[in-house]
Amino acid sequence: MKKLIIAALVGGFILFIWQSLSFMVLQLHNDQMKYTDKQDEILAMLEASGLEEGEYFLPNTSDQAPSEEEREAFIEKYTDKPWARIAYHKELNMSMGMNLFRGLLVDVLAAFMLTWLLLHFADLNM
Repeated sequence: MKKLIIAALVGGFILFIWQSLSFMVLQLHNDQMKYTDKQDEILAMLEASGLEEGEYFLPNTSDQAPSEEEREAFIEKYTDKPWARIAYHKELNMSMGMNLFRGLLVDVLAAFMLTWLLLHFADLNM
């Protein structure tokens, strides 16, 4: 068990360092976030819409599963049309402390699960 915990902590920390380097130093993910000079208009429209905070994919169907006819009509209506993914928050909070902590926790958990699997496979006679 000691081996598993040490490996999870070391592996999680290595993964966390790599993620930090890839985002902050190497900036490998910069192309995913584009700038638009229409940002004030878009944010004002989102705020005026009364949208709840959350993640949205547009276009989308309601929470209830559509019938086959509704699904086909939806596909026909929106095929080759624009789409968007929106992460909407009502306030900008630049505090990254909790996000970094959660990231480290997830990395350690992922390393724990991988190490656990590898240790169990090591015990198998193949």
